[in-house]
Amino acid sequence: MNGVYNGKEGDSSRARIPNWANIRMDYCTSRQSNECEWNLNVKDGVFRETIRTKDFHLEHVIFAHRIFNRAIINQISVTRLSNNGDLTLKLSQNPGPSSIYEKFSYPDRVDIDFNVTSSEIITNRLVHRKCGNTLIVEDERYQKETRAVCVFYTDIPQTLVMKINEFSNIWTFIMTVDESTEVARAEITDLLLLPDHVIFNSHKGSWNNFWSHQFDIHLFGDPNLASAIHASIFYLASNLPSPVTRQPQTQFYGLSPNGLGRGGFNEDYWGHNFWDTEIWMFPTVNFMNSGWARQLLGYRYLVLAAAMDFANETGFRGARFPWESGFTGREVTPEPIYSNEIHITADVSFAMRQYFAMTHDKEWLIDEGCEMSREIARFFASRSVFNETTGKYDINEVIGPDEDNKLINNNVFTNVAASYALKFGVFTECLCSKLINYYPENSPETSLWNKIADNLHINYDAVNDYHPQFDGYKIGTSIKQADTILLGFPLEYQGMNASTRANDLEIYEKVTRASGPAMTWSMHAINHLDLQHKSEADRFLNKSYADYIRSPFNVWCEYTSQGCGAVNFITGAGGFLQVILSGYAGIRTRLDHLLIKNPEKLPDVQKFKIHGLTYMGNRFSVNYDPNVSFIEFSEINENRPRLVVESEGIKYLACRNCKFHIFGDDLKLYLDYSYPINQCLIA
Repeated sequence: MNGVYNGKEGDSSRARIPNWANIRMDYCTSRQSNECEWNLNVKDGVFRETIRTKDFHLEHVIFAHRIFNRAIINQISVTRLSNNGDLTLKLSQNPGPSSIYEKFSYPDRVDIDFNVTSSEIITNRLVHRKCGNTLIVEDERYQKETRAVCVFYTDIPQTLVMKINEFSNIWTFIMTVDESTEVARAEITDLLLLPDHVIFNSHKGSWNNFWSHQFDIHLFGDPNLASAIHASIFYLASNLPSPVTRQPQTQFYGLSPNGLGRGGFNEDYWGHNFWDTEIWMFPTVNFMNSGWARQLLGYRYLVLAAAMDFANETGFRGARFPWESGFTGREVTPEPIYSNEIHITADVSFAMRQYFAMTHDKEWLIDEGCEMSREIARFFASRSVFNETTGKYDINEVIGPDEDNKLINNNVFTNVAASYALKFGVFTECLCSKLINYYPENSPETSLWNKIADNLHINYDAVNDYHPQFDGYKIGTSIKQADTILLGFPLEYQGMNASTRANDLEIYEKVTRASGPAMTWSMHAINHLDLQHKSEADRFLNKSYADYIRSPFNVWCEYTSQGCGAVNFITGAGGFLQVILSGYAGIRTRLDHLLIKNPEKLPDVQKFKIHGLTYMGNRFSVNYDPNVSFIEFSEINENRPRLVVESEGIKYLACRNCKFHIFGDDLKLYLDYSYPINQCLIA
């Protein structure tokens, strides 16, 4: 249940709701029977347990309903193959302890006090109700009350019985949960009124519609890679709000590195939001569905006041987003030293830039974007210190993405990302002044932002032609994960030569520890593709996923060794999918256009197609073909200015079912209108 946390400040973690929908057939509990099989079908969004014996066939499907999105459904269907008396099958129900922390030696840690318990008959079914509240607010300044949680679930019998001469049957068991008792009851009531097949088919239809009409990546060749891609898309999409729901959507509280299923006290990053969202997952989500991208940014805007207070309390202006955030947007990291990863604030700005580049969403800019961008720029202007000796601005005492080297000065990723945030602040102030009359234009404040952005200290070693990661960095010093190489991608920093980028990759690959997190190698792959190092890119593509996903269901792990690490690590899924989308497919966002580079061949893949991409409301696909690659439009937005496709200096108007070949040069997509983007880019 998104946004439900329990615990004060650094003890805040995702609250565990006991799973009364966790039922199993005792027949297969040993997982050793050769009559039992388990299957995860991501196309239908269903986990399936199948039992085949000489006497009966049983299918048990479990799914979190995509439309009735407060519900977990169990459906058990049995077909008899013999008629030898009654058939009795045992069921077990294991909701788990009232708090998951009991198994981690935290017996006093309880998340939710279910102090209201009752039962009632709903549409001729016995339904149990358990309602209560989390026990501790995260920060009383921003959260006045604990979170309410109300669960309804159908009664679970100890046995399922089929009488003699009864040859088929289906049992449906439902659990719903919501903050509102009325919503949870309405959801289970509506489901109980539906026939069993309608419950299943409506869920399946929603997922099938997603793959068919909204987003998919088709590969022709390499089924292992295709399976990894589809699992990654599914794990990301299933942690985001359902596009269509029976009950109204509620406030979205962001993505945790391990999704909604985990994140309890002292495990799997506690269900918190990190930079994982903006740098690793957001770019993929932005291509999949711009509505989801806006909801992710909407969470950051929701907690903007807390971020502004955080900046003020630590002696700075503007907004300082915490390294870890939960319900209130306050810093909730259990280890306060990591609050010094201030690049998180620049990462939020970078995601905002990507969203606006794909949508030119003026309403979002006016309602949320202008304010957030301004306060982020103010933070970095106040956080930067002018160095009289060098004539540059320094950002000192920080932790970069490489968390092994703490409290260093002038982390090169942080400084470049901060300069982007300052520049985006200048851009949005200019644009907002043209959209909203009371906005000032070319204020002394934006002039200062420009000055600082142009003069932030960016470490560069001319002798070795590479970027030292921070002041005093020595070649050979071990690092945790991708840091400096992120200048090449995703930042696409223009202030370096190809030789510098290649040297950064070579130097930092050698010292990145093997126990680092999954997403690092995806960025190596994309950077090598940009440098036309095809064999190296293919090697890193394989390295970015093959050792991080676990069969049989391609569940993502944070690490290749030392166990799995965080589970299911959708941060890794997001980074991996960026390799396909921005690497091999060559899709890059720009504020004034969308760039599509000539797609590259995926290893062991004859062709691939990415469909469901949306730019300014126009839907299209990118197709790699060894003979000639092309883009094809399936929907044209008639409510916006015309979309222009520019290829080899020639401009065309986009049209439905039109194909545009990608030859040696890149394609550009942009709107044919006088919206003052370019004026503000120049400014």
